[in-house]
Amino acid sequence: MAICSLLFANVDWVAVLAAAMAQHFFSYFYYATLIAAPFTRLMANDKGVTDASKVVMRYDMLKCVLISFIASIARALFIIATLNTLKLTATAECKLCAYFDAALLVSAVTVIGSHADMWNQRHFKLQFFEILGDVSSAVLAALVLYSQS
Repeated sequence: MAICSLLFANVDWVAVLAAAMAQHFFSYFYYATLIAAPFTRLMANDKGVTDASKVVMRYDMLKCVLISFIASIARALFIIATLNTLKLTATAECKLCAYFDAALLVSAVTVIGSHADMWNQRHFKLQFFEILGDVSSAVLAALVLYSQS
């Protein structure tokens, strides 16, 4: 319990929820509009079918949305924990830099696990789209957390 109080001291839960909602809505916009066609085609190809409507979804939409929102909260909390632990502080005019540094560090740690996608033979473009979405979400979370601080 002492570790949690050290990492998450003085957490502004309104800012965390605002950052989570911003990430969640950005991800919806990103996947549903910006990269919808290539992502859907690559996902179908990754599952071994030619039509995306034939992809068998293991998890229902509600479960996917809930897990994604929890992940957005976790990302925001880990940005705060990184700031608190590494004491990423800077001069007043560059406080935003510290938030961005924390977001990029959190992104780098989470992207490490994507090496397994290569062994699972997932298409590189699909991995690239997912990594770009995750890094963009982390930077957006940092921006929202900074604006609420």
